[in-house]
Amino acid sequence: MANKKEPDTAPPPDHWYNLTLGPSFKDNSSTKFCTLRYEFKPASIDKTQAGSLHKTKENKVTVEFQNNQLGKPKLSFEGSSEDYKDNDAVLFFDGEN
Repeated sequence: MANKKEPDTAPPPDHWYNLTLGPSFKDNSSTKFCTLRYEFKPASIDKTQAGSLHKTKENKVTVEFQNNQLGKPKLSFEGSSEDYKDNDAVLFFDGEN
């Protein structure tokens, strides 16, 4: 999947796709995921640089990205972390599966 182009959209309607269940569906799995939701994605995020995430003991989360405008400060998003529920799931769609 590393060499494939990222899909432009979510799965189109009226089509069935095969799903492969990952390790997080197994009982007592140690695999954990986190999701991120934001109201908008600034064009000034430098997509060539890695971002960083910091979580406090109080479940406050800060995500920072480098700015693609020289001399401008990092872009910072703040939020809170919530524990997942047993019926939460993550679906990765690569444009085919």
